[in-house]
Amino acid sequence: MADTSTVLSTGLPSFLQNQDLRFIFFGGKGGVGKTTSATASALYLARQRPDKKVLIVSTDPAHSVGDSFAQDIGDEVVSVKGVDNPSTGLTCACLSWRPGQGGTGAGRAGLWARELDAEKVLAEYRRLNNHIVAEIANRGTLFDEEDIADFMQLTLPGMDEVMAIRQIIELIKSGEYDLVVVDTAPAGHTVRMLQLPSQMRNWVKTLDMMMDKHRYMVRTFSGRYIPDECDHFLEEQKQDVTLVVQTLQNTKATEFVLVTIPEEMAIYESERLFATLRKERIPVHNLIVNHVIGGDGLCAPCQRKKAEQAERLAEIEERFAADLRLWPVPRLPHEVRGVEGLSEFVQLITAATEKDKETKRQGDKQPSPPHPLTPSPPLPLSLPSARFILVGGKGGVGKTSVAAATAIRLAWQFPDKKVLLFSTNPAHSVSDSLDQKVGAEITRIEGFDNPSTGSGHRLYAQEIDAAPKLLDQFIAEQREAIDEVFDGFMGGGGGNVRVAFEREIMDQLLTTTPPGLDELMSLMEIMKLVDAEAFDIFVLDSAATGHLIRFLELPHLAREWFATSAKLLLKYRGVVKLGTTAELTIKYSRQTRRVLQQLTNAAETEFIVVTIPEAMGIAEGERLIQGLGRLEIPCRQILINFVTLPSDCSFCAAKREEEQRYIQQVIAGHPDHRVAQAPRLDHDLRGMNDLVEFGKILYQ
Repeated sequence: MADTSTVLSTGLPSFLQNQDLRFIFFGGKGGVGKTTSATASALYLARQRPDKKVLIVSTDPAHSVGDSFAQDIGDEVVSVKGVDNPSTGLTCACLSWRPGQGGTGAGRAGLWARELDAEKVLAEYRRLNNHIVAEIANRGTLFDEEDIADFMQLTLPGMDEVMAIRQIIELIKSGEYDLVVVDTAPAGHTVRMLQLPSQMRNWVKTLDMMMDKHRYMVRTFSGRYIPDECDHFLEEQKQDVTLVVQTLQNTKATEFVLVTIPEEMAIYESERLFATLRKERIPVHNLIVNHVIGGDGLCAPCQRKKAEQAERLAEIEERFAADLRLWPVPRLPHEVRGVEGLSEFVQLITAATEKDKETKRQGDKQPSPPHPLTPSPPLPLSLPSARFILVGGKGGVGKTSVAAATAIRLAWQFPDKKVLLFSTNPAHSVSDSLDQKVGAEITRIEGFDNPSTGSGHRLYAQEIDAAPKLLDQFIAEQREAIDEVFDGFMGGGGGNVRVAFEREIMDQLLTTTPPGLDELMSLMEIMKLVDAEAFDIFVLDSAATGHLIRFLELPHLAREWFATSAKLLLKYRGVVKLGTTAELTIKYSRQTRRVLQQLTNAAETEFIVVTIPEAMGIAEGERLIQGLGRLEIPCRQILINFVTLPSDCSFCAAKREEEQRYIQQVIAGHPDHRVAQAPRLDHDLRGMNDLVEFGKILYQ
C-alpha cells in the first residue's frame, strides 16, 4: 500500500499561473467535482487578474454552474454575485451583458458566467444561416423549397455537442474575454464534442459538393462562375473549423484539466478521456484528484475507506504521474457551494507545499458540532414489477451500481425469468461495475448462481455501441433506398451527369451521421428484443441527466423526421419507385412508435431516479423528475444514495447533519414518490459479490 504523499505536486498548477492561457477546459466522469473545480478555478483567476475579463461557460446539458455559485445564471452572460470588481469598486452583481448587445459588457473586468442552452443557440444559428443552407440544398438536390423548408425545421439529435463547439468558435472569434473556462459534460459526451471538428468538416464537404453541382451547371451554360454568398458562407465555415482545431491544439493558449476521484470506475473513465485528449493533440498537464481522505482521528469506516483509497492513489500515480502533475484535494465535511465555499476549495489546490496540503487535509477548521435534527427513518427501494426499468440521475450518484444491483436482485428473485442489463451511455461503466468484460454483444454474466436453479445463465448484460454495427446497417439500407429513388427520378439513367452528382452527394450525407443518431439506433435495437420477448426484464443504465433527457426525447424527434419523410414520399409517389424507401420509412416509424409506447406505459415501465443528499444533486434530480413528467415517463421511486451513517466521528456527524436537511427536503417535496435511502459504503462497489450485497441493502 503506497504512501499517499508520493502523488503530491507542489507549487501552482499550470492552469492557475499561465498568463497566456485563453481557454481552460475541465472534464471527467460525472460526480468527481468537475463543476466545482471549474468554478473555483475561474473565481481564483478572476481575483488574480483583476484587470481581465473571465468567463465560465457550461456545455453540459444538465448545468450546475449556477448551483455551484448558488446563483441563477441561464443562457445569458451574467456577472457572478459576490465577486468585487476592483476596476469599478462595484460588485459584478450590478452588471449584465447579453450576446448581441454591442459593447454593453465590453472592457468590464471581472467574473462572468453562462449556461449554454443548445436549443437557443441552434435557433439563433438557424435564424442567421438557414436561408443560405436552404439555398445550397436547393441548388444541390432534387427537392424543392417546400421540401427543404420542412427538413430545415427539424431538430437533429446530438445538437448539444454541435452547438457547444459552435459557441466556442464564436467566443474565439469575438475576443470579448481574456480567459474562458469551460465546464464540460461527463466524459463520454465530452469525447464526442472534442471529435466534432472532423465531423463538421464532413458536413461542410457535403454542402460544398452540393455547390459543385451548381457551379458545374453555371459554368456549362454561362462559361464562368462568380462566387456568391453561399460560397462565402462555406469558406467561413471551413475557416471556423480550422480555427477551433488550432485553438484546441494550441499548447500556449489552451489547457484541458482532468478531474477524478480515487475510485476504480472514475480512474478508468479518466484514462479513456486522457487517451482521447492525446489522440486529438489537446494539451493536458494536470489531474485533480478530489475527495481524498486524510488526517487522524478517523472512525473505523473512514479508516477503511482511507486504506482503500491508498491503493487507488497508487494506481493513479502509476497510470498518470509520468505524464501529468497530480493535485489531491481532501474530502470536506460539507458541500462546496457559493463564493465562500469555492474560495476555500481552490485554496486546497493552490497550497504551495506538501506541509500546507497536509495542514489542509487535517482541517484548519474542525467541523462545527451538529445541530439537533431528527433523521428520517431510511426506507429501502421497492423491487420494481415493471418489465422495462430505467435508472438515471446526475453523474457520480451511483446509477450504474444501482442498475447492476437491481438487475442481479431481479434475476435472484425471479429464477424463471431472463434479465438483461444494458447501457447506452457513450462512456460505459457496466463492465467496470461487474468486473467482467461486457461489450456490444449480449454477454452472459458469470459468477452469479441463482439459488433456485444453481445456474447463472439467466442474467445477461450489454454495452450497446451503435456506431460500428447498427449505423453501418442503417447506412447500407439507406444507400439501397437512395439508389432506388434516383433510378425512379431519372428512369435508370445512371450515366447522367446530374444523377452522378446527386448520388455522390447523398453518399456523403449518409456517411456524415449526426451525433446522437447512434443512441436512437440503440434504443430501436433494444425494442426489437422487447418485442421478440428475448428477455423478460430489461434494466437500463442511462447517461447523466442532461444527455438522458435528450436520449428520452429522441423518439419524439425521430417521429417528426419520419413523418416528414412520409409526407415527402407521398408527394413524389408518382415519380419515384417507392418500394425500399417506403418500407424503410414504415419500418422506422413503427419502431419509433413502439419505443414511445414502451416508455410511457405505466404498467410495463418504471424509472428510478438516483440522487445524493447535496444541493447540486437534489437540484439536478428535480430537473430530471420534471423532465420525466413532461415526457409522461412513469417514475414512482427516488433513491437518495451515499447517505452518511450515524457515527461518533466529528467529520461524519457534521456531514450527516447537512445531508439530513436535504433528505427531509426531498421527502416533503415528493409525497407521491417512495423516497428510499442507501448508505455511503466504506469501499468501492465492484464485482458480483459487492453488487449482490448492495442489492440486499437497496431491497431489504
